[in-house]
Amino acid sequence: MSSGKISDKRIKRLLLSSNESEFIEGLALLDEKYRGLMTGRIRGWAVAKWLPAQDLADIWQEVVCAVASNVVTGKYDPAGNLSGYLGRIARNKCIDVLRDRMTRINEGYDCENLADTNSEISPEFIEAVEASLRTLGWSLQMVIRVDVSMFICSGGEWISLAELTNEVNYQYGLTLPETTVKPRRARGRSQFKEALLERGYGV
Repeated sequence: MSSGKISDKRIKRLLLSSNESEFIEGLALLDEKYRGLMTGRIRGWAVAKWLPAQDLADIWQEVVCAVASNVVTGKYDPAGNLSGYLGRIARNKCIDVLRDRMTRINEGYDCENLADTNSEISPEFIEAVEASLRTLGWSLQMVIRVDVSMFICSGGEWISLAELTNEVNYQYGLTLPETTVKPRRARGRSQFKEALLERGYGV
């Protein structure tokens, strides 16, 4: 059946059915109708631009599972718009994935721990660095946190674009090209330096 011929009304009726086979059919039709549409929509969101294709596919599967769970637990309201409902779940899943990755990279590049390995770095400077990093948007911070941490660890030498790209891709499990990382590095460094200067430090 063409996905365009599958009505939301039919999907909702099947999802809310007490018959297990109809419930499963409803999930299958939901997947058939919305998988391509929603993964395409997710790919276009700014919040998902850093996610590889496999993550997008995984996110959609998590959306379907969340719908099933919400129906079973009575949290699904069939009166609402189905497309909008799926979009809200998908966006939250994207944020969850990025928050998890951000936590992992922050743990690996926690500037507050760098003072323990270099007695010449003052706690006040590290605090200013962390505060300045937090002023950046998440997409820039992901790059600049790695960039600045490596800068500090190397004793004040910025790593090359190729090295930065490799490190960001390694930490996030991505395959970003240098052409994507380069403009974010430029904008991020500029904004970071301005924020740091406002706190009385320069790099």
